[in-house]
This record gives sequence, structure tokens and C-alpha cells, in this order.
Amino acid sequence: MPVFVPALAKWFRTHQGIANRATLISLGLSPATIKALVGSGELIVEHEGVYRSAAWPVDVSSRCAAFCAADDRVVVCCGGLRRRQFDVPALYDVGRLLCRRGRDGASQFAQVLTSRPTWRRPVDSHPELDLLNELARRGVHLATQVAVTLLDGQVIHPDLGDPTCAFYIEVDDHEWHGGRLASTYDAQRDRQVRLIGGRVERVSTDEIASMSPLLIAQLVAAYHQHRSLAVRGA
Repeated sequence: MPVFVPALAKWFRTHQGIANRATLISLGLSPATIKALVGSGELIVEHEGVYRSAAWPVDVSSRCAAFCAADDRVVVCCGGLRRRQFDVPALYDVGRLLCRRGRDGASQFAQVLTSRPTWRRPVDSHPELDLLNELARRGVHLATQVAVTLLDGQVIHPDLGDPTCAFYIEVDDHEWHGGRLASTYDAQRDRQVRLIGGRVERVSTDEIASMSPLLIAQLVAAYHQHRSLAVRGA
């Protein structure tokens, strides 16, 4: 039997048709009613404890809302960071304009944004972590996004590296490094790293996907070679 709760209808209108179990209960639905609505098809289970109103279409917005409802630590924004259309400081400026009392999610947005350094990318990518773990199994222990200060004072953060011997690995994704300008920038930056005695090895995500023994052997050899030179130079 259809259930109409005005507060629930209002919630769905302002949250892309998505609500989690805690929200439904706070709006007056009992666990038994939730179960009945799922059974009748009025509520559709998107994730464990997360539901979508059957009257609401499935689109990007509703899927994003479902992810956020599944974990209150999640904040979804557009792909502008990845496409270099803006940077984290620009997000701070936007936050100062938008974070006002009465705006749903404003405090959560501010909390997530201020919990991380402005230079760090959204997350370490899976290829980086896969390579990091594989090298560790071969005895080469690197850190992620270490700070490197160039001669001109610019601070960069290679994907992986050992700052004790200035050995770094950059993981190149086609979406990030496919253009001519990006390639030129990467070459210039690598040259600046060499000027301070460092070494940069570039590895594509395609290479990491196959994770050939030859790739790992070459990177391990390059690391030990550079570390040996750095020790002798010291």
C-alpha cells in the first residue's frame, strides 16, 4: 500500500530521491514500513542502508547522492580538479561563498576541504598504490607525494619517491599527460629535478596495468643505481 509522508516527499525533492535508513526513520518511517516499501518496489535499494524513491530517475546526481548517503565522510564534486580547470585554493574561495547557515552539506564540505593539504590530489590513484606495493615486495620502499624543492623555490610532489637519495617515480595517465603542453611541463620539471641531483622515472598506467617483471626489475635496478651514486656523491 503506498505510503505518503509529506516530510519524506520534501526530502526526496531536495536530495535527488535518495535517503539512507537513518533519515527514513527520522522522518517517521518504521523499519517494518521501510521493508514493506522495498518489497512493493516503492523504494529501491541502491547500497546497503541507502534507498532511492522509485519515482525518481537514475542519473549522475542520484548516484552521487547515494554514495554520499552511504558514508557521511564522502563529498562529491565535479571533475575540475582532475582536468586542471581549477585548483584547491579556488575551492576554498568557493567554499567561503557557499558555506552559509542553512545550506545542507556546507559544514561537511568545509570539513573535508580543510582536512587535507592544498597540494594533495584528491586521492592516490590505484596504479600508484599497486606500483608502490609491488616495489615494496622487492625491497624498494618509497613514499607517496613527497615534497621536493626545486632551485627556483617551487615545491613539487612526485607520485612516489625516496627523498633520502632523491629518487622519484611519476605515474603518467593518458588523461593527465596526453597533451603537448603537459608533456612539455613534465620534461621541464624533470630537468629541474636532475639539476638538484635527483632522478625521475616515468611509468605509464598501461605499464602498471600489465605489471611486467621486466618493468619492476628495471625500476628496482634504477633505484639501487641512483642510490649508490647518491651515497658515493655524499
